Amino acid sequence: MTLSYMLIMLLLITTAYTVFSMPYLALSVDLANHYHQRNYLLSFRAIGIAVGGLVGGGSLL
Repeated sequence: MTLSYMLIMLLLITTAYTVFSMPYLALSVDLANHYHQRNYLLSFRAIGIAVGGLVGGGSLL
């Protein structure tokens, strides 16, 4: 029972993540017309992920 519950939850969580992340990642194409502008926008995303990981990881200590 535990294994089947874990597999169902894994499927639901990965599906929910995909439904959220695909439009989020494709949004930069609609926001910026040029390659360099898209890179500039995505660099803020990468910095936010790095800072969030450091803050979240630091709060566990």
